[in-house]
Amino acid sequence: MDLMSSIRGIAAIVVAAVHAFQVFVLPYFGLYGVAHLATSFLATYAVIAFFIVSGFMIHLSVTNHRDADGKFDTASYFSARLLRIYPPLLTAVGISLVVYLVMTGLEMHGSKTFRLGGELFVSRERVEFEWDRLPATLLLVYNVFPGATQPLSIDGPLWTLSFEWWFYMFVMFAAGVSSRRPVLFGYLPLACLLLVFHKQPSGVLFWALFFVWMSGFLLGHLYRKDALSSRWFFPVAALTVFFCIAGIVLAGGTRTIDYIVEPLQRLGNRAHVVMMFMAFLLTLALATVIRRGARVRFLVDTADFSYTLYLIHYPLLLFAFGLLHPLLHGFGWVVSTFAAMLVTLLILPVAARLAAVVENRDLIASKLAGCFARRVTR
Repeated sequence: MDLMSSIRGIAAIVVAAVHAFQVFVLPYFGLYGVAHLATSFLATYAVIAFFIVSGFMIHLSVTNHRDADGKFDTASYFSARLLRIYPPLLTAVGISLVVYLVMTGLEMHGSKTFRLGGELFVSRERVEFEWDRLPATLLLVYNVFPGATQPLSIDGPLWTLSFEWWFYMFVMFAAGVSSRRPVLFGYLPLACLLLVFHKQPSGVLFWALFFVWMSGFLLGHLYRKDALSSRWFFPVAALTVFFCIAGIVLAGGTRTIDYIVEPLQRLGNRAHVVMMFMAFLLTLALATVIRRGARVRFLVDTADFSYTLYLIHYPLLLFAFGLLHPLLHGFGWVVSTFAAMLVTLLILPVAARLAAVVENRDLIASKLAGCFARRVTR
């Protein structure tokens, strides 16, 4: 639907713009000031919006991947998720590798350090491509499976992708319980995955994001069942608002505002819980907008490349910073702000052109089918 497409596109642009500001401009301001906290607030809740929209769209996907008998088609769902996640992911890893090789091969600024002197902060000390992190990055096991390495540092937004992938898998195995082979595709893998979730290393953050994502999934269920138009909507909504505000106050205590503004980074588990309840309020706001039948088409077309933009922008920003920082260093934060804006605007069409291929699942599936057919006939 157009509302969710608009939210997805806007969120991706917000994340890219905030990261551009942080890469180019925060060296002049440093961490934990107004500039840093304001931009982190925007990026955090843009990512939260991504999780809510993702959960919503996955409910629609689960509903669509059913056969004529109403049984969940596990293979169809899995292939759709695979084609959704991996082409842009592999593209982002490829771009990251090229950026690393070019910058180190040409000994560009950033190959050894991004600092020229006087910086209060740099997003990365230098450009790196940690080969030992590549398997965990490609298998999407970081932050979820105990003992896995972190993802590649050159592409910061990757940190959310493993959560989203395994939430997809959780729903797939849960829905697989209704399949013709529920033990093989439902109960057994679901039990194994729940064991992994129990042992996952991200702690409260994992569960906060899981419940945020599931709030979007529940919203999708209510939307499909037309339950949002029920006369019970506003009483339940009022009770939910009360519950969320109480949760925010109880978890936040005297630091509630701090936790709302900076829920992801240094403030710990209570901040993650506050973020979760804030996300529930955002989900409820979306439900209200859907109930009112609002037609939102602002930036709806950006949803076509939002995922690609989200994954590729960070290494491109580091590359641009390596090129421009030596030139801009003496001109102050205003000039660097304009540079950040310009670089972001240049990245948008790059993401759009790449997404026309890597987010075109029908095209990719047909190419893969053609390659397989040629291989079989040889």
